[in-house]
Amino acid sequence: MPLNWEAMEVGIAMDQTVSLSPRLVTARQAAEMLGLSERTLFKLRHQGQLPFVRVGRSIRFAVASLDSWVRQRETSEE
Repeated sequence: MPLNWEAMEVGIAMDQTVSLSPRLVTARQAAEMLGLSERTLFKLRHQGQLPFVRVGRSIRFAVASLDSWVRQRETSEE
């Protein structure tokens, strides 16, 4: 079942919410966010094209870095 981080919010006051979105995600979550296969994500990481964070022996991806990576590749061509 896909994760929907934007839907996970906690009400603090009548007009305030705090998002529970994680700062780091797994390869599977990152691939899903980017609409890529895990294999493609793995290739991009090994080619040095996709930023990642090593947490012990695990590989994680910073959501902010993934957002930035996507914005850098946006094009206005039709």
